[in-house]
Order: sequence, then C-alpha cells, then structure tokens
Amino acid sequence: MIYVRRILNDNFVTQVDLAKHLGIDRSHLNKLINGKQTPTMKTIRFLGQGLERIDGQPWQLHAKHIRDEVQGGRPVTLRIVGGKDE
Repeated sequence: MIYVRRILNDNFVTQVDLAKHLGIDRSHLNKLINGKQTPTMKTIRFLGQGLERIDGQPWQLHAKHIRDEVQGGRPVTLRIVGGKDE
C-alpha cells in the first residue's frame, strides 16, 4: 500500500511505530503494506483510524484511499483536506 507508506513517510512515522500504536504485530502490518496479505474492510477501517491519529485527516478519507488502492491495484493521489488550495 503505497498510500500508507506515503502517510508514514510524510509524518516521520515508522511501521514499527504504527504497529505499536495500533496494537498489532509489526510483521502483520508489513505484510499488509507490502501486499502480501489482502486487508479486509474491517482492517482497512482500523488502518484508517490509526492514520487519522497520525495526520489528523478523517479516517474515512484514509480508508477510501486504502480501499481504492487495494481494489484497483494502483496508488492514489493524495488530496489534503483543509489545505491552502481549497
């Protein structure tokens, strides 16, 4: 999941930090991010909620981007809500 990687990189957070924050094993998170395991909708929501805590964007926005990427097999373009360009 390129989207999750991008959020982590933009906010200087490691996979280890996110895994600890979510209370899951780092290796499980790594499998999800690297596409070795397909996330369920419940897992996508869970990841979205974790990313919301990192960057303050709504978890629904994160979940939508993750779902679109997983289903479409392609990365998505980030759109910052509430930024200067709006």
